[in-house]
Amino acid sequence: MKSHLNPYAPPAVTEEDVAFSGGAAEIRRRHLRRERSLQTLGQLYWLAGVFAGIVALILFVAILFSPWNAAQLGAQLLNIVEFIGLVAVATGFITLGRGLAALDRRVRYPALALSVLWLVVTGILTSYFLPVVVFPVLNLYTIFILTGRPARTIFSARYAKILAQTPHIKYGNSSGRWDL
Repeated sequence: MKSHLNPYAPPAVTEEDVAFSGGAAEIRRRHLRRERSLQTLGQLYWLAGVFAGIVALILFVAILFSPWNAAQLGAQLLNIVEFIGLVAVATGFITLGRGLAALDRRVRYPALALSVLWLVVTGILTSYFLPVVVFPVLNLYTIFILTGRPARTIFSARYAKILAQTPHIKYGNSSGRWDL
């Protein structure tokens, strides 16, 4: 009896089927470490946004209490543009940070675009100021975390349902690891 199976045919299983094989709890446990990395990245974005907001507030106070005369008008207008830019950066970072911390799938690509932009900017700054060399490394790690296969799974609609089904599963170290 002949079989109609072609041994050279590509597998009928998709990448998504493999990522979501098993029960919801098992899938969640498999992705907990990457999930926690994304949430930590969101907290760092939020913290950067708060820092930019504080700098914007300081600049706003400086604009209010500096003299406004014809000789200083160009500098004051530049300060106002810087203030508006800092408010936009702070708002963007806080929004992306909250979204990443909540694993909101709408912020994945904007955060990725921002990471690529910051990689270019900090790459240029590194050539002028050596201590900034850590920022391109952090941006490369961010890009890696946001583009990997686990991130695709975590930011999918199916994984959002798994998160809703398994709120009791939390990331944490086992008691055995703490004993070492």
